[in-house]
Amino acid sequence: MRRRVVPLIAILLAAGAPEARSQVRGFPLYAVQVPRGVTIGGDLAFPSDDYCPGVCAGGSASMGFGRAGVSASVATSGFGGLVTVTLLQGEHSPFALVVQGGASGTTTSGVFQAPFGAGFSVWIPTPVVSLQPWIGFRGQYMHPGDGWEGDGAVHPGFSSGLSIILLNGLGVRAAYDRVFLTGDDLSTFGVGVFFSFDTGL
Repeated sequence: MRRRVVPLIAILLAAGAPEARSQVRGFPLYAVQVPRGVTIGGDLAFPSDDYCPGVCAGGSASMGFGRAGVSASVATSGFGGLVTVTLLQGEHSPFALVVQGGASGTTTSGVFQAPFGAGFSVWIPTPVVSLQPWIGFRGQYMHPGDGWEGDGAVHPGFSSGLSIILLNGLGVRAAYDRVFLTGDDLSTFGVGVFFSFDTGL
């Protein structure tokens, strides 16, 4: 049984993983590793605040080189970028630990955010798909520009989610995100689809 499970894990790891999507206003921060190669995705987010008129929509792209990866996102609520470094991920281990840092902003209200933190995930392989539950904790520097409390302060936050990845690199994801502000927490729920392919770089 062990001889069958180990190759299956290796296949799933090579097939692709959800990209570490940057913390654009109104979207969850996906605290997962960036797979080697290129990943493109599209997401919808349902924030608790007036990030967008009802629902935020956005697209993202990432590129992974070994244990490091960069991602960029553009959405109806703003734009952003993220750098992710994988600290722990053995060749035959289902566990992964990452650290992340990035920045995002808006073109209208002057909002600036800079998340920095860590995430932990685990691969659960099956014959058809792999499941990847994960959780991340971070600090988030926020310069509101539109009346939020704590102007220019760092606030604690967390995100948690689940991704389902097919063997061909196509996957779906969902995540919940919350940033703790004094008396008025910001939360959002996001869903998306993505596709990863290895460029051989």
